[in-house]
Amino acid sequence: MRCLLLTLTFALPLLGYYALPTLANTEIINFAAGKPVPVAPLAGNWTVLHPGANEVIVRDRAAAPLGIPHNPLCDADNNGDDMLSFFERRRKLCPHDLWLALDLDGEDAAWANYDWFTLRVSWPASHSAQVALSMHRAPSLAPSESASSQQTARLHIVHIRLAQEGVRVPTAVEKEVEEVVPLVVLLEPLVLGVLPVSVIPVGWTLLVVLGVVACCVLPSVWGVVEEVVRRARGELALEEVRKRK
Repeated sequence: MRCLLLTLTFALPLLGYYALPTLANTEIINFAAGKPVPVAPLAGNWTVLHPGANEVIVRDRAAAPLGIPHNPLCDADNNGDDMLSFFERRRKLCPHDLWLALDLDGEDAAWANYDWFTLRVSWPASHSAQVALSMHRAPSLAPSESASSQQTARLHIVHIRLAQEGVRVPTAVEKEVEEVVPLVVLLEPLVLGVLPVSVIPVGWTLLVVLGVVACCVLPSVWGVVEEVVRRARGELALEEVRKRK
């Protein structure tokens, strides 16, 4: 029992640390990396997530108020060239939308052996907002004579849209207040295409706890069970003897 308590003393804080994100609302999208292709350089002030910096906190986006029609210019995700060329203009026209670049290779190629990735967007549960995610592959360049100088990468663009959720209540004085929703965006590879890299320590911790339980607790429980069975058998034997008399 002492070894179990010692293990839980170290395991519970670790599990609590990794369980903290569950206190927030979360939206997740999994996607395939695809093969590296020649890509155009990113124009404008892009925020790029890559192996060296796979997390960003965004504090300048507000959720679209209820009843406000969405700007159709913010939906032009299918045109990759437009997405790259007019990013800055669309950023100003779409205060409730966010576009991030995902460079799955980066400079150190730490994620080169991963084929599947997950993007997680979390925001405080105190904000009545909903988040919609859509993933798009960055447009590739056509092969040219200077192909050797072109950069090849597994580059994706994620479109994040924020909107208020709930039921709009008409009031005598209409007042639109747009509250900034802080977002935590995390990009990480999936081990075996299923398990995020960040939860591997939790998995190992659970295995250690289960191992300690199997070694320290189960023998004691099994001893108690055996004692109960032994007593029950003794009572049944005595009962049989009494019946024969």
